[in-house]
Amino acid sequence: DSTERPTFDWAGEERKHLGTVLHRYFCRVVTDGLDAWDANRAAGEKAGMEEMLRALGLSKERAGDEAARSVDILSRALEDDNGRFVFSEHSEGEAEYQVTGVIEGRVKDLRIDRTFVDAKGARWIVDYKTGGHGGGDVDGFLENEKQRYATQMNRYREVFTSLEKGREIRCALYYPALGRLVEL
Repeated sequence: DSTERPTFDWAGEERKHLGTVLHRYFCRVVTDGLDAWDANRAAGEKAGMEEMLRALGLSKERAGDEAARSVDILSRALEDDNGRFVFSEHSEGEAEYQVTGVIEGRVKDLRIDRTFVDAKGARWIVDYKTGGHGGGDVDGFLENEKQRYATQMNRYREVFTSLEKGREIRCALYYPALGRLVEL
């Protein structure tokens, strides 16, 4: 439901498509296993990323630029402690997980970027945010992002709370370009 997600009028098509490509690669990292990926493998995927971006409508030049940016962000995520935590194998781990639940009396289909149960038994719901931040106040930016995505993440929490009664549910936004995992 498009009315439930924040709009990105400022982001532009290139950043939207970069996010699409990175989400696909993050899913591959989870599926293949984190140990199968490193910065060298990420760099080897540049041509494939560029091809995906071209298929999404970017020019050859823009696709090349965004593919290079994608390789950089993927490489950072693979080396970042937060990224390694999110992408690591966990109990009940899923990537691009489809779940249906009742929210405010209506049946909703949701796609969760990453979910898993940690060693302490808490369910994590992680939403990837592939944009960066060019300003100086990163903490202020992330605080604003928490507010922007609170409704979306609370809906995810609501569905999982109804499915897994009694389990602690932790929601977070993961910013691989910043190396930050922000809990809500």
